[in-house]
Amino acid sequence: MLVAKEKMALLCWLGFRDAIKVVDLQLFGFLLQPIDEQDLSALGKRWRSQKKNLKGVPQSAHMPVQITERKEEVYGIQLTDGIVFVKSEQIIRLEADNNYTIIYTKNGQKHVSSKSLKHFENHLEEDTFIRVHKSHIVNISEIDQYRKDKAYLLLKEGSRVEVSRRKKASLLERVKLI
Repeated sequence: MLVAKEKMALLCWLGFRDAIKVVDLQLFGFLLQPIDEQDLSALGKRWRSQKKNLKGVPQSAHMPVQITERKEEVYGIQLTDGIVFVKSEQIIRLEADNNYTIIYTKNGQKHVSSKSLKHFENHLEEDTFIRVHKSHIVNISEIDQYRKDKAYLLLKEGSRVEVSRRKKASLLERVKLI
C-alpha cells in the first residue's frame, strides 16, 4: 500500500490539472486512504499503451486535453395544440406577447406558447441565451450588431430587438467586448 508521500508523487505524475482537481474538489481524504499497488500497476499499463498509440503525433499533442463536447439541447415547447421539439441552436429569439411567448426559429417558423417569458428564461441555457429586455430573450450566437445610438440589436436574420437600459451592461459583458 502507498503512503501519503508516495501519493503526492502520484499526483505530480498525474499532472498539474488533475492535482488541482483533487485540491479543488477537496479530496484530501484520497491522500489518507491506501491505494492497491495492483490497481496502480494496471493504471500504468493503460497509460503506457495509450502513449504507444500517440507515436508519430507531435510531442505538444501528448498533453492530456479535456475536450468538452457541447451537448445538443432539445426543448419540448408546449403549444396550445401540442408539443413541438426544437434544438436550442435553432431558436433565434423569444418575444413576450402578454402571457404568451412567441419563439422564432431559423427555419422561419413561429411557435406560440402559453408559458411566460420568465418560464423560458429559467429553463434555457444561460450561456446561449440572454434576456435583453422585459419582452425579449435572444440567442447570443444570432446577434449581428449592437446599435448603441437607439439601443437595439440587429440579428443575423434581419430582425431588430430593443435592449433595455438595465440589461445593456450585462449584454455587453456577456458578448465580451474587446
